[in-house]
Amino acid sequence: MLQSGVTLWEYQPQVMHAKDLVVDDVVCVGSANLDTRSLQLNFEFLLWLPSPVLSIQLRARIDHDCALAWQVPADWSQHRTALQRLLQSWSHFLLARVDPFVARGQFCHLR
Repeated sequence: MLQSGVTLWEYQPQVMHAKDLVVDDVVCVGSANLDTRSLQLNFEFLLWLPSPVLSIQLRARIDHDCALAWQVPADWSQHRTALQRLLQSWSHFLLARVDPFVARGQFCHLR
């Protein structure tokens, strides 16, 4: 995403698990993550609210939170060690390939 020009921010005071999105005058809030499990297996909740007033309020909140965060540098990936890259590759494999396969087996009795 960084290579595509997306700006990422890491919130500093604590871990933030919020999923908020504002596009024009539409607000989206919910529990879904952008991963295979959330999008295909889990029972996630997303609420789309077309509200100019709410979008202004959420933009203000996001601006406030970004003031408490640091911007991830665009060349972040170039500063990782070989061990960090290896661990990231294995983590991605486990979450993207193994976990959905295992989870489907656990949910097959619900069909």
